[in-house]
This record gives sequence, structure tokens and C-alpha cells, in this order.
Amino acid sequence: MLSTSVIMKWNIIDSIIFSIENLISKIAREIKDVREDMPDPEEMIAAATKELQDENEELKQYRIPGSLIEQDGIYMCPVCRKEISDIDGLNNKIKYCNNCGKRIILSKISPYGIAYVNNLVEANNNG
Repeated sequence: MLSTSVIMKWNIIDSIIFSIENLISKIAREIKDVREDMPDPEEMIAAATKELQDENEELKQYRIPGSLIEQDGIYMCPVCRKEISDIDGLNNKIKYCNNCGKRIILSKISPYGIAYVNNLVEANNNG
């Protein structure tokens, strides 16, 4: 009778070991499948870059550049009023304010035109 008890206990232990081995094998296969499904890093970088470029172009369409405000020979951002020191780099180019990220341009228009454009810019930023 003792030998039957030992055999039954061994069968239970063997079944537990077999179940654990199957579980580990299943997890290993799933991990291997997941690794094989991953795209190449170059493809991921190219896709992310294209997505960011598209988003940047879309944002540029909606964000009207603001004209710099001049007071006593000092040029300031129309939104945050931070002084812009690199005026030479702005000639005929659209740049961004280092402080708030607003698109800015150095324009040669009348003060009334600048006020109109800046009011339009503030309306777009608020709504």
C-alpha cells in the first residue's frame, strides 16, 4: 500500500512540473511572436518623423505669424512681450519666439496694420 501512495504523490508532482513547463513554453512562444511582430527601428523613426512633419505643416497653416512690436528701438514678441534680440535673422523670414513659441515676422507695415494683425493673432490664440 505504501508504494501506491508514493506513486500517487509522484503523479501529482509530475503533473505540476508538466503544467509549469507548458506555461513557461507558452510564455516563451508569445514573447518570441511579439518580438517578430515589431517593425524595424528605421521604419518607426521614418513614420514618426513624417507624422511630426505633417503636424508641423498643419499647425503652420493655422498659426498666423505676429508682427513684432517696436518701442524705442526694441523689438518685442506680440504675445509674451519678450525682447527679441536677433532682428537681423528675421529679415524676410518667419521665426519663432524663444519664450512662447509664437510665429513672428519683422514686417514693414504701418502701426495700424500691425495692430490689426496682432489683434487677429490674439483672437486666433484665444479661440
